[in-house]
Amino acid sequence: IKSGSFTGADNYVYLISIPYSKELAPDLNTFCENATAIYNLNDKIKSAYPVGAGGIAEAVTKMAFGNKIGVNLNLIPGSRIADKNDSETAEALFVPRYGSIIIETEKELTSQELKYAGLSAENITLIGNTQKEQAIAISSSKLPAMSISLKELENDWESTLAKVFPPVSSAKPEDSYP
Repeated sequence: IKSGSFTGADNYVYLISIPYSKELAPDLNTFCENATAIYNLNDKIKSAYPVGAGGIAEAVTKMAFGNKIGVNLNLIPGSRIADKNDSETAEALFVPRYGSIIIETEKELTSQELKYAGLSAENITLIGNTQKEQAIAISSSKLPAMSISLKELENDWESTLAKVFPPVSSAKPEDSYP
Protein backbone atom coordinates (compact mmCIF):
# COMPACT_ATOMS: atom_id res chain seq x y z
CA ILE A 1 0.00 0.00 0.00
CA LYS A 2 1.61 3.20 -1.16
CA SER A 3 -0.89 5.94 -0.38
CA GLY A 4 -4.10 7.09 1.24
CA SER A 5 -4.99 8.92 -1.98
CA PHE A 6 -6.09 7.52 -5.32
CA THR A 7 -3.02 6.92 -7.49
CA GLY A 8 -4.32 6.73 -11.06
CA ALA A 9 -7.28 6.75 -13.39
CA ASP A 10 -9.13 3.60 -14.49
CA ASN A 11 -8.27 1.68 -11.32
CA TYR A 12 -10.71 -0.44 -9.32
CA VAL A 13 -12.22 0.80 -6.05
CA TYR A 14 -13.40 -1.74 -3.47
CA LEU A 15 -15.06 -1.57 -0.09
CA ILE A 16 -13.83 -4.14 2.41
CA SER A 17 -16.50 -4.20 5.09
CA ILE A 18 -17.47 -5.89 8.32
CA PRO A 19 -20.95 -6.80 9.56
CA TYR A 20 -22.56 -5.19 12.60
CA SER A 21 -25.00 -6.68 15.10
CA LYS A 22 -28.44 -5.21 15.91
CA GLU A 23 -26.69 -3.49 18.83
CA LEU A 24 -24.26 -1.88 16.33
CA ALA A 25 -21.28 -3.88 17.56
CA PRO A 26 -18.74 -4.62 14.82
CA ASP A 27 -17.72 -8.22 14.19
CA LEU A 28 -14.12 -8.07 15.39
CA ASN A 29 -13.26 -11.56 14.11
CA THR A 30 -14.17 -10.44 10.59
CA PHE A 31 -12.16 -7.26 11.09
CA CYS A 32 -9.07 -9.32 11.97
CA GLU A 33 -9.62 -11.62 8.96
CA ASN A 34 -9.95 -8.58 6.69
CA ALA A 35 -6.78 -7.01 8.11
CA THR A 36 -4.85 -10.22 7.40
CA ALA A 37 -6.27 -10.36 3.88
CA ILE A 38 -5.27 -6.73 3.21
CA TYR A 39 -1.77 -7.57 4.40
CA ASN A 40 -1.73 -10.56 2.01
CA LEU A 41 -2.92 -8.35 -0.87
CA ASN A 42 -0.46 -5.57 -0.07
CA ASP A 43 1.43 -5.83 -3.38
CA LYS A 44 -1.83 -5.41 -5.34
CA ILE A 45 -3.23 -2.46 -3.36
CA LYS A 46 -2.26 0.99 -4.65
CA SER A 47 -4.05 2.98 -1.95
CA ALA A 48 -6.25 2.43 1.08
CA TYR A 49 -8.29 4.60 3.43
CA PRO A 50 -10.38 3.72 6.50
CA VAL A 51 -14.09 4.46 6.40
CA GLY A 52 -15.13 6.52 9.40
CA ALA A 53 -17.99 8.69 10.63
CA GLY A 54 -18.70 10.19 7.18
CA GLY A 55 -19.04 6.79 5.52
CA ILE A 56 -18.02 5.91 1.99
CA ALA A 57 -18.69 9.48 0.83
CA GLU A 58 -16.10 10.99 3.17
CA ALA A 59 -13.49 8.31 2.50
CA VAL A 60 -13.58 8.47 -1.31
CA THR A 61 -13.70 12.27 -1.23
CA LYS A 62 -10.53 12.46 0.85
CA MET A 63 -8.87 9.84 -1.37
CA ALA A 64 -9.80 11.90 -4.45
CA PHE A 65 -8.53 15.20 -2.97
CA GLY A 66 -4.99 13.89 -2.49
CA ASN A 67 -3.94 13.57 -6.13
CA LYS A 68 -6.99 15.19 -7.76
CA ILE A 69 -8.15 11.87 -9.20
CA GLY A 70 -11.90 11.43 -9.50
CA VAL A 71 -14.04 8.39 -8.82
CA ASN A 72 -17.20 6.96 -10.33
CA LEU A 73 -19.27 4.96 -7.83
CA ASN A 74 -21.59 2.51 -9.56
CA LEU A 75 -22.61 0.38 -6.58
CA ILE A 76 -23.56 1.57 -3.10
CA PRO A 77 -23.51 -1.43 -0.76
CA GLY A 78 -25.70 -1.61 2.33
CA SER A 79 -24.32 -0.90 5.77
CA ARG A 80 -24.33 -4.59 6.82
CA ILE A 81 -26.19 -3.75 10.02
CA ALA A 82 -28.30 -6.77 11.01
CA ASP A 83 -31.91 -6.58 9.76
CA LYS A 84 -31.30 -3.37 7.81
CA ASN A 85 -31.71 -3.19 4.05
CA ASP A 86 -30.22 0.11 2.94
CA SER A 87 -28.23 -0.82 -0.15
CA GLU A 88 -28.31 1.41 -3.19
CA THR A 89 -29.55 4.45 -1.24
CA ALA A 90 -27.97 7.87 -0.92
CA GLU A 91 -28.07 7.42 2.86
CA ALA A 92 -25.87 4.31 2.57
CA LEU A 93 -23.06 6.56 1.30
CA PHE A 94 -22.95 8.40 4.63
CA VAL A 95 -23.43 5.55 7.12
CA PRO A 96 -20.47 5.30 9.54
CA ARG A 97 -18.64 2.05 8.77
CA TYR A 98 -15.90 1.84 11.37
CA GLY A 99 -13.59 -1.05 10.61
CA SER A 100 -14.28 -0.90 6.86
CA ILE A 101 -11.60 0.12 4.38
CA ILE A 102 -11.67 1.48 0.82
CA ILE A 103 -8.90 0.07 -1.37
CA GLU A 104 -7.75 0.89 -4.89
CA THR A 105 -6.18 -1.73 -7.18
CA GLU A 106 -4.76 -1.43 -10.67
CA LYS A 107 -6.38 -4.68 -11.82
CA GLU A 108 -9.65 -6.30 -10.87
CA LEU A 109 -9.13 -8.82 -8.09
CA THR A 110 -9.97 -12.39 -9.04
CA SER A 111 -11.84 -14.84 -6.83
CA GLN A 112 -8.64 -16.90 -6.68
CA GLU A 113 -6.64 -13.91 -5.39
CA LEU A 114 -9.33 -13.20 -2.78
CA LYS A 115 -9.36 -16.83 -1.67
CA TYR A 116 -5.56 -16.92 -1.43
CA ALA A 117 -5.59 -13.72 0.65
CA GLY A 118 -8.25 -15.15 2.94
CA LEU A 119 -10.92 -12.59 2.08
CA SER A 120 -14.51 -13.77 2.02
CA ALA A 121 -16.49 -12.61 -1.03
CA GLU A 122 -19.22 -11.24 1.26
CA ASN A 123 -16.70 -8.83 2.82
CA ILE A 124 -15.50 -7.16 -0.39
CA THR A 125 -17.51 -5.21 -2.95
CA LEU A 126 -16.35 -3.52 -6.14
CA ILE A 127 -17.98 -0.10 -5.77
CA GLY A 128 -16.48 1.81 -8.71
CA ASN A 129 -13.47 3.00 -10.63
CA THR A 130 -11.14 5.96 -10.51
CA GLN A 131 -11.37 8.39 -13.41
CA LYS A 132 -9.40 11.17 -15.08
CA GLU A 133 -12.27 13.61 -14.61
CA GLN A 134 -11.71 15.49 -11.36
CA ALA A 135 -15.14 14.73 -9.97
CA ILE A 136 -17.02 12.30 -7.79
CA ALA A 137 -19.76 10.71 -9.86
CA ILE A 138 -22.55 8.32 -8.98
CA SER A 139 -23.92 6.09 -11.70
CA SER A 140 -25.77 3.51 -9.62
CA SER A 141 -28.77 1.92 -11.28
CA LYS A 142 -31.05 2.82 -8.35
CA LEU A 143 -29.94 6.43 -7.80
CA PRO A 144 -30.11 9.45 -10.09
CA ALA A 145 -26.84 10.03 -11.94
CA MET A 146 -24.83 12.92 -10.55
CA SER A 147 -21.35 14.39 -10.57
CA ILE A 148 -19.70 16.97 -8.31
CA SER A 149 -16.34 18.49 -9.18
CA LEU A 150 -13.47 18.03 -6.75
CA LYS A 151 -12.84 21.79 -6.92
CA GLU A 152 -16.39 22.53 -5.73
CA LEU A 153 -16.16 19.94 -2.97
CA GLU A 154 -12.76 21.21 -1.81
CA ASN A 155 -13.98 24.84 -1.76
CA ASP A 156 -17.01 23.86 0.34
CA TRP A 157 -14.86 21.79 2.68
CA GLU A 158 -12.27 24.53 3.21
CA SER A 159 -14.81 27.37 3.54
CA THR A 160 -16.28 25.91 6.73
CA LEU A 161 -13.32 27.02 8.84
CA ALA A 162 -11.81 29.58 6.47
CA LYS A 163 -12.40 32.49 8.89
CA VAL A 164 -10.53 30.69 11.66
CA PHE A 165 -7.92 28.91 9.54
CA PRO A 166 -7.47 30.86 6.28
CA PRO A 167 -6.35 28.63 3.40
CA VAL A 168 -3.81 31.32 2.41
CA SER A 169 -2.15 33.24 5.18
CA SER A 170 -2.20 37.02 5.03
CA ALA A 171 0.70 37.27 7.47
CA LYS A 172 3.85 38.89 6.16
CA PRO A 173 7.04 36.84 6.46
CA GLU A 174 9.42 37.93 9.18
CA ASP A 175 12.89 39.09 8.33
CA SER A 176 15.29 36.19 8.28
CA TYR A 177 18.32 36.14 10.48
CA PRO A 178 21.76 35.35 9.10
